[in-house]
This record gives sequence, C-alpha cells and structure tokens, in this order.
Amino acid sequence: MHCTSSIDNISIDTELESDIANIAKAFSHPARVRIIRILSQLNGCMTSDLVNELNLAQSTVSEHLRILRQAKLVIAQVQAPKTCYRINAEQLQRFYQQLEYTQI
Repeated sequence: MHCTSSIDNISIDTELESDIANIAKAFSHPARVRIIRILSQLNGCMTSDLVNELNLAQSTVSEHLRILRQAKLVIAQVQAPKTCYRINAEQLQRFYQQLEYTQI
C-alpha cells in the first residue's frame, strides 16, 4: 500500500457530495431500508400495503416515504385516493456508481 501526502489530484464536487450524503441519510433508518427492499421486489406498492407490512403507524410510514422521495429514491404516483410508490432505479444506480472507486 502506498500512502501519499498530496491530494492535489482529488476532485471536489460539493453538490455531488451533498447528494450522496442525503441518500445515505435516507438509508439511515431500518424502516426506510425495508421500504427500499420491498419496493425493489415489486412493480409498485400502495401506502396502506407498506403500513401493513411494516406494522407502523400510517403517519410514520408516510414520513419515511417523504424522506425517501426527498432523496429521489422512490417515485410517488397518485392513483386517487391512494398513492403508489415505486423504486427510482436510476437514482439508486447513480448512488451506487458514485460510491465506486478505482484502486491505483
């Protein structure tokens, strides 16, 4: 392993780093991780189905979904009077790609 004291070649992208941090924050609660896992296995899921599966209050699930929507990890599609949630595969893929690194 070679250690260097120069970081001149490191690119800094504060907007990208902020996006990564927001997504990481969205993953920081077990219920949100579970929601992502559920949605990744389904084409879509209604809020009420998630409430039943998670065994949490509807307001709690809605708050978790709000955080996931804010991080753009899930997409909400209103089907009045309900809302269907789907995983945003593109955002998830971008997140994983940004975490990859190349060893020199």
